[in-house]
Amino acid sequence: MIYTERVCFLISPLSSFSLVSLLTPLFSLLMVLRALSLYRRRMQTWRELLLWTVLWIGIGFVAWAPSVLDYLPPVVGIKSGVNVLIFFGFVMLFYGFFRLFVKVEELERKIVEMTRERALGKDDKDDKDDKDDKEEDDEEDRKFS
Repeated sequence: MIYTERVCFLISPLSSFSLVSLLTPLFSLLMVLRALSLYRRRMQTWRELLLWTVLWIGIGFVAWAPSVLDYLPPVVGIKSGVNVLIFFGFVMLFYGFFRLFVKVEELERKIVEMTRERALGKDDKDDKDDKDDKEEDDEEDRKFS
């Protein structure tokens, strides 16, 4: 009996077919493939690949079998499955905002540091290049005089 209950929520979407239950899993599959492509081109880390893969597979699964949300509230302690999704959605959004904030702060610090180095003339590479340019200009002036 338990086995049929577990399989029932997987088969039930087939009987109540809707456009959303078809398109969302397909879109999720495309997004997983996109994440794999970015990972292969070394444009994201394996952690990011894992995060996006789990997220998109979860979204596709919930769209295909929304009755799975009925099993989450007792486990999490929230009254309904939709509230569980909203809660975790907010958690993920705030986590994303936090990551973006940290990255922006890091970039601002790097920009300030580079600007200070350039303003104070501490960039040895530029000093060396300036000396080389000056020597080339002097040689050209001697050729034309």
